[in-house]
Amino acid sequence: MQQPPVAEPRSTVQLTLTEDELLAQLERRDLPPEIIEEICQSSAAMKSRKVCVALAAHPRSPRHLALRLIRQFYTFDLMRFTLQPTVAADLRHVAEEQLIARLTSVTLENASRWPAADRKRLPRRCCSTKNRRSRAPLSKTRG
Repeated sequence: MQQPPVAEPRSTVQLTLTEDELLAQLERRDLPPEIIEEICQSSAAMKSRKVCVALAAHPRSPRHLALRLIRQFYTFDLMRFTLQPTVAADLRHVAEEQLIARLTSVTLENASRWPAADRKRLPRRCCSTKNRRSRAPLSKTRG
């Protein structure tokens, strides 16, 4: 009897993909979670920050993998992650909390390098309520 041909394992296929090919594959919303886990197990793929952000933001990414990746993001990557409209609400909340915790260590010099559009969209919880209350209210009449 003839034995059926053995299929090549997917993990070896994933190792041959470049960063651009992985990013293109992660743009597919119908990607099965098994393939996402295989990409996460590839050490070559996990060296790319773009691939890590795309993995965490993917809607079918397993939560335990996304949470692990979020904790490893750099501050700027966290900010970009929270601004993506496709990110799940619970993951965005965790990323915002990480960002708030790190804002005390961000110097003004580093923050001034962020694009102005991104600085304006930071979570409102980042702003201290103490600073907002200390401002004098604007008068309604111009004089």
